[in-house]
Amino acid sequence: MSISFLHCSDLHLGFSQFGLEERFLDFGRAFQDLARVAQEKQVHYLLIAGDFFNKRTINSRTLSQAVQVFAELKKTGIKVIAIEGNHDKAPYGEGDSWMHFLHEQGLIYLLQPEFTEGKLVLNEQCLLEFPGIRFVGLGYLGSMTAKRLQELQELLAPSEKFTVLLLHAAIDQLLHLGGVEREALVGLEELVDYVALGHIHGRYELEDWIYNPGAPESWDLGEVGKEKGYYHVVITPDGKTVEHLPSSPRPIYNLQVDLSSLTSPLEVADLCLGNLESQWNPAKQGAMVRLELIGEVPFNPLSIIQTELVEALQNSFPLIHVEVFNRATLEGERVIELTSSQFNRQQIESVVLEDLMRRNFAAYDVEDPEFVEAGVEVAQALKELSVAGDQEGMLSLIKTWTKKWGRGEVGHANSSIETD
Repeated sequence: MSISFLHCSDLHLGFSQFGLEERFLDFGRAFQDLARVAQEKQVHYLLIAGDFFNKRTINSRTLSQAVQVFAELKKTGIKVIAIEGNHDKAPYGEGDSWMHFLHEQGLIYLLQPEFTEGKLVLNEQCLLEFPGIRFVGLGYLGSMTAKRLQELQELLAPSEKFTVLLLHAAIDQLLHLGGVEREALVGLEELVDYVALGHIHGRYELEDWIYNPGAPESWDLGEVGKEKGYYHVVITPDGKTVEHLPSSPRPIYNLQVDLSSLTSPLEVADLCLGNLESQWNPAKQGAMVRLELIGEVPFNPLSIIQTELVEALQNSFPLIHVEVFNRATLEGERVIELTSSQFNRQQIESVVLEDLMRRNFAAYDVEDPEFVEAGVEVAQALKELSVAGDQEGMLSLIKTWTKKWGRGEVGHANSSIETD
């Protein structure tokens, strides 16, 4: 007898990226496509390793998309096993998430860990067993991931059943944002046969045991080139076979255009059009473009009218969105970059934070590029951890930062940072 499942993650259902209806439909279509594949493959289970929804609060259209597809899967006998990612968790102050609602409606099995006196409890809420297979779900744990994995190793009994661990975490990646090192899973190899990861939007695998499929659709234009899709896993008495099935995200062109040869901002559009023309594939209708302008120019880079540049590209090619990053400089001067129709918050934050550090951290060696880069990363990571409600992660990150970079005084002579 064989057992099979489809493993996916990071569907981000309901994401109207750039405020576009086409993008809302794209993320819904990606979900429908993988459900269709699950039915065609006649799998027994569909595993969703977190970030099924894009936001903790969803609208009725997003909920309808979810209910319709899950009801069809249930009708065909496919059981959906899911965990919450950081995007799925209940809004602050509310007890239950929309994933919990789907669980209560009998459309999915939501695995959520419980904690008593600060320690993991292994019960039916996070451990689910079926003939020949069992699922353990820990969800998104942020900075507590390594500790909870150690507790799981002490609690989980060996079993002859094929054991799957669902975890929304990055392994050996994003360590400053709650990711964990590979060593955190040492010892679990004896108890777990397959680690079903989510959180990172590109495919990666570790040691034929740990699998991250990659988001089926591109959540950010910077994800161009990352492998995306889901895994089809078949378990037989002879072992397991794992096949990565690629998804079909909307095409993205990633263009970097050097303006150094130009003498006027009026020449920018023609250069960008020629660059895109050289790469254009007629089969990629309705594509998106990430356009990065670089180089030193003899005119003010801010004189480039980005709305006109976007219009020129969209009038010449069938594009649904163009995002412009203006990194061109004038005579070596620093110019803060802006995006076109929508600001890229993370990019703008990086530039503003770096400028603030250079102006205000007089006690530090702000000419050290490693310090500046680390400072910007820490500030942005603190924001992400705060949004996720991960107070322990924030404290841990602050202590790590100050122990590594603390040099006595910050800002003024009588202020110091306590690390212990």
